[in-house]
Amino acid sequence: MSIIMTGGGTGGHLAIIKAVKEHLKEVELVYIGSTQGQ
Repeated sequence: MSIIMTGGGTGGHLAIIKAVKEHLKEVELVYIGSTQGQ
């Protein structure tokens, strides 16, 4: 399974990514965002 994540620059997505990785060991997480966090 693949999950695409995105965020707005505050880093709030990191807690969600951590929880998903703990519960779904075989998941591929892909982050989409800019280098400026906007």
